[in-house]
Amino acid sequence: MGCEGAICLNQGRRAVRCGGFLGARLRSGSLRPTEQRGVGDGILLDFGKGIFAVADSSDRNPSFSRRFLLRLSDALEGLPRLGTGDVCGEAEMAALKAEVEVRSATVLGEMSSPTESCTLTAVLILRTEAEWRGLVLHTGDSLLLQCDLGGRTVRRITESNFWMVGRTRRFFQVEYIPLTERSRLLLATDGFTGLRLPAAGTREDRVRQLFDEHPVEEVPDALIDGCDAVDGIRDDLALVSLEPAGIFFNDRRVLLGGTTTYLERRFQEGLTSGQFRNLYEPAPRAGVSV
Repeated sequence: MGCEGAICLNQGRRAVRCGGFLGARLRSGSLRPTEQRGVGDGILLDFGKGIFAVADSSDRNPSFSRRFLLRLSDALEGLPRLGTGDVCGEAEMAALKAEVEVRSATVLGEMSSPTESCTLTAVLILRTEAEWRGLVLHTGDSLLLQCDLGGRTVRRITESNFWMVGRTRRFFQVEYIPLTERSRLLLATDGFTGLRLPAAGTREDRVRQLFDEHPVEEVPDALIDGCDAVDGIRDDLALVSLEPAGIFFNDRRVLLGGTTTYLERRFQEGLTSGQFRNLYEPAPRAGVSV
């Protein structure tokens, strides 16, 4: 079915589409036959605030990413201009960035841990008088790529580092990036580097090609279905593709991944029984967690 102007969930694929604006997909890693564990990669799609993020926990405590994404989303509740599409002036943008840094520092302090950690790459989409802008929050080795279809360029916005949530009191990067109607964004955890892309050209070239050839909501499926390794041991992978100018605000919040071993076992049982279908359907009104 079409997902234009609606949030559609595919529980079997652990994927979300919102036509003309967003695609997301979580793919669990491949395991040795004797292993069963949770999925440490997580995705937050907070349509109410315009916040979209990926995170990657260690195998030791895979659910930490989910708990952190939820806590960060809650901490940013009530900030002016988030989730409204209203035009922000320069002074408002500066004040918002400062408040996000203060609130996120509080959360990072609260979630400091000697045994748990995760990465974070997030973008908050805001509107200014001349353009859209993204407020990037980043720490660790997940990544954000920005594609300009007009200029046919792709650049990596984030820098890999060892500042992990659970070990740091502030994000490694908090910065605005300019966005246009031709901008496309791809957020990914480090499992992205394990995709088998065509030999010709770079990984960035392939991302630009996919944004050229596919609607934005189809890009995560195209990457995983067309480039995933089918043999060997794979890392978990979380992907979110965005067309910022097509942003769709809604009061729903979707969380994928960041599961315990118990929850992952239940999910796999649901796949086997047919409870979770490989079909895009309108997401329920309540918050979604898969």
